[in-house]
Amino acid sequence: MHDDGARRLVLAITMTITAVVGGCNDEARDRTGRASGGTATVPGPGTTGAVPRADKTKSPIQSDADCRKAPVCKDFGACTHKGGQCTVTADGDCVASTFCKMTGKCVAYDGQCRIGAAKDQDCNTPHGVSGLNPCESKGHCTAKDGVCVATKDEDCAKTQGCQETGHCTAKDGRCVVGSEKDCRRSMACAKLKACEFLPGKDGRGGLCAPPEGSDGHEGHNH
Repeated sequence: MHDDGARRLVLAITMTITAVVGGCNDEARDRTGRASGGTATVPGPGTTGAVPRADKTKSPIQSDADCRKAPVCKDFGACTHKGGQCTVTADGDCVASTFCKMTGKCVAYDGQCRIGAAKDQDCNTPHGVSGLNPCESKGHCTAKDGVCVATKDEDCAKTQGCQETGHCTAKDGRCVVGSEKDCRRSMACAKLKACEFLPGKDGRGGLCAPPEGSDGHEGHNH
């Protein structure tokens, strides 16, 4: 019988894929109680990225000044201290970030830098150096409150995030993992047996996880 370590590894792989496609729900947690945070890396062309959590173990964040010294400020515009982590609150911080130049996400909205939009058409066109199309890549196809957001499940269903990690449900302006059905249609389920839906603490979506006792690999005899 496999120990819980193998299952944690599968969850870590799943959440890493999630962070790359940009759909990771910060409040989703696995059964070990670990938050699904990311690391401070700048997304390259073709990736969408997500604002990572501050690593409070290695680099304690106590103030706005600490955030402004951290890579997440320069890279992602997350320059304000809130709840023990660095978050996005100001358009100016987004505009000055590498994230803005790379992806065109230059407007502060709901704790993230988003692509600004006056009409839906603005959300279905390339932005930034990477040529990011928010509708195609993230399911953010609707202009609302000056930014591109996700409002339709069918828009989310067309994204890489839905296909790979089950981020197929539009909720609160994002594509999230909303049900076990979302998990079962994903590559994470097919390849890693991550077919079980674990809801997030904030009610805005969760993540897909393998069943307890599984190592997440097909064709392995127990």
